[in-house]
Amino acid sequence: MFRRWICILLTALLLASLAFAEEPAWSAEWDELVELKGEEARYLARRDVLWSLVDADGEVIEADMLSFLMPVPLSMDGPMVAMIPDGRWGCLLDTGEWLVEPAYDYPFTFDGGVARVCLNGKWGYLLDTGEYLVEPRFDAAGAFFGGFAEVRLDGKWGYIDEQGVLRIEPRFDDCGYFYNGSAEVEVDGLRGLIDEDGAYLIEPKYYGINSFEGDYATVARQGAYVEDNGSSSDYYEYIWGVVDRSGTLVLPMEYDSIEIFPEDSVAVATLGDETHYFHLSGSTAEEVAQLGSSFT
Repeated sequence: MFRRWICILLTALLLASLAFAEEPAWSAEWDELVELKGEEARYLARRDVLWSLVDADGEVIEADMLSFLMPVPLSMDGPMVAMIPDGRWGCLLDTGEWLVEPAYDYPFTFDGGVARVCLNGKWGYLLDTGEYLVEPRFDAAGAFFGGFAEVRLDGKWGYIDEQGVLRIEPRFDDCGYFYNGSAEVEVDGLRGLIDEDGAYLIEPKYYGINSFEGDYATVARQGAYVEDNGSSSDYYEYIWGVVDRSGTLVLPMEYDSIEIFPEDSVAVATLGDETHYFHLSGSTAEEVAQLGSSFT
């Protein structure tokens, strides 16, 4: 056992000495050093908050070229989002070359090969190849979810698809992401649901609404005004009910919360300290009475 621990210790010391030997002799001149990939040995070297590009001998190739790198801590394994000293953001390869030249107003990350970018106050979508999916032209833009992303133009919201095509023209005051083939939209302070072609599944006439779970969606009317010590978080309560796909109210709006279990067409509603169970598709009183034991 003693010999085993001696071997482990010697191995660790050897690895540490090798790692130390690989550090350039001039590395102490810098606060942080990251080795780049490529045929030539080059490094990103940080002093204070600025990064410079240096060669294998520690000679500066480009001084103070960056003021920020993401993510932190640095791995330099793949593209990195970077900011140059004038505040513009781009995407730097781990070779030290720019995949996306620094031009953008804010940092961005690629999700599924696409990033939201802002250029001179306008938003668009950039592919991880460095090419545009949609050139910056929107006033605001959301992330892709459910095959669509929300975009705002001239004060109204619409949707583009994953090919960058404007599928639903901006005509809503507000909107949410697509889920189960529907999305929440707001018009004149009231909310409804649209399908993937922009047609109304539920006309905007509710204070609150959630996307369909199976054949049912929860909807809400406005409840009492709740003051929170006079702060900006004062709000109106949501009083919930359920509608089916025809828009018919199958459960009245009188509950504090409702959760739908679509596989059983069951709604579990709370009102104060009480919990109620409903077969939304219609059941006998006995079947409804038995629900409590199966959903607790």
